Amino acid sequence: MNLVSCPAKNCPTVRWALGKLKDVRACESLIASLKDKNLEVVAAAYSFFIKRGMSDTETVLIEALDKYGTKKMAMDFLSCRNSDLKEAAYEWAKIRGYKIKPYPDSIDVPVWGNNG
Repeated sequence: MNLVSCPAKNCPTVRWALGKLKDVRACESLIASLKDKNLEVVAAAYSFFIKRGMSDTETVLIEALDKYGTKKMAMDFLSCRNSDLKEAAYEWAKIRGYKIKPYPDSIDVPVWGNNG
């Protein structure tokens, strides 16, 4: 049995691993989670979605940040070059009492639409 057809593929950690694969079936599985608004999976695989840069996905990504966000996730949103995600990151941090700033350009972060 491969990872894509594994029954545990609904587990957020498994979905995160699927996001690291360059397999079309893995991508389809993650995109289905986004469309279904499975926020736990979206939060676990947010880097995959940022790199895809799919239009009209920011709202679900922001909902995932609000519900399952971490400081690293907020920092990545802040530095990903998407103005909606940047604004959401500042708001998320403010509500939680964090002070965040963008990563230096030398740090490798997911960039909106840079499917690398």
